[in-house]
Amino acid sequence: MIDLAKEFTNSICKQVREMILRGEILMVARIVEIGLAENLGVSRTSVREVLRLLTSECLVSFMPNRGYAVISYFSEDVTQIYSCRAWLESEAVRLVTLNGVAGDMRRRLESLVKKAHEGFADGSSAEAVRERFLINNNEFLERLHAGCSNVPLLKMVKMTTNIPIGIRNYFSFSDNEMKQSHIAHMNILKAVFGG
Repeated sequence: MIDLAKEFTNSICKQVREMILRGEILMVARIVEIGLAENLGVSRTSVREVLRLLTSECLVSFMPNRGYAVISYFSEDVTQIYSCRAWLESEAVRLVTLNGVAGDMRRRLESLVKKAHEGFADGSSAEAVRERFLINNNEFLERLHAGCSNVPLLKMVKMTTNIPIGIRNYFSFSDNEMKQSHIAHMNILKAVFGG
């Protein structure tokens, strides 16, 4: 049986999470529950529930007598988060290697790497290449990690990936750093597929 209330909350949570990750709700900005509820066309109670969920994802914090605000991260925080993320993602890939990769998943991962490779060579502006690569990169990592079949690990990977400043800093990556990330994806596939 479908839990409509939970599905509704998850849908609102996804909208607010995306607003935070896109920078529509700024870091350290106080979140006005009434305004957010009106903007989304939902009740204030629904917004409060969503903000509690986002607090558990380390995107939002609650301060008594002040309410909710988007968490602000500093460079040291980001360095530590990326250290955790590197370990978690390595473990996910290790498990994927042990579990094996189904043929359709392998084809999709190879297709994403090929698409990224073509994106670097198609003559588009650096901004267009960066935007497409970010989308491609996220899909590649999500699909790859999903093969680890370890739900708690996937939740932790998602938490470290969803840190707003980490997502936004990606846009400042140089062309060379993006290409290095692409090469890393090719090397990961070789290691996972044993060739």
